[in-house]
Amino acid sequence: MKLTTRDFEILEFLSSQGVATPAQISERFFSTKTSCHRRLHVLKSVELLESCSVMDLKTVSSRSIQSLPEVLGVGKTDLWKYRVYRIGPKFRNRRLGNEFLADSRMWKHQIQLNRMRSHCEQLFPKSTVLTDSDIRQEWARLGGADDVVIPDLVIRKGSLQLAIELERTLKSSRLYFERFQAYRRSSYSHVIYFCETETIYKKVAELSANFKKIAVANLWMKDFIFQERGGFKLISEFITLPA
Repeated sequence: MKLTTRDFEILEFLSSQGVATPAQISERFFSTKTSCHRRLHVLKSVELLESCSVMDLKTVSSRSIQSLPEVLGVGKTDLWKYRVYRIGPKFRNRRLGNEFLADSRMWKHQIQLNRMRSHCEQLFPKSTVLTDSDIRQEWARLGGADDVVIPDLVIRKGSLQLAIELERTLKSSRLYFERFQAYRRSSYSHVIYFCETETIYKKVAELSANFKKIAVANLWMKDFIFQERGGFKLISEFITLPA
């Protein structure tokens, strides 16, 4: 079978992101859902891709299933037949990090991160997007420090070095302060925390109030309004790109 340029792009995307829904792959690479379904079936037939039922998340935690309909945009009654795609097992690589990202424990996080990535790419067209595994590989090549702060996503465009954190679990104040201090010392120009719950949002917003480069947003706010130092800003106001 001859692979197309689009096939390689799909494989690169899934290698980078770990997992994606059919809708996310279709929106990113195809003009119709039908053509997407056909090509994914072909790639699956030669074991380049693997499809898995989202109900496999039950092996991780029953709580992981509860908010999946909202994350996936499907009805609860349809959840049992919904599948996600990842790189075939022969091509997953622990050294590159995509083996861990493809694990079912990471599915929910990575699916939400895909949405975040697409949104950021629309906000910053022609930007370079790096995942955490990409960043780790880059630092390893450059001989960077082991304790460097690694966000979930990095958006680069000109002088912009935007770190994206998808915050789904509440951490201690000490851990947040340590990470905020690491970001203050880092070369990132801006940091945005997208928080899954209101409780996480309020804590991160409160603790990051004195860190100028950090902004906070509720993951489910449709218009992506951010809070910084007690005020509300649109992302275009928080980040001003050079002409």
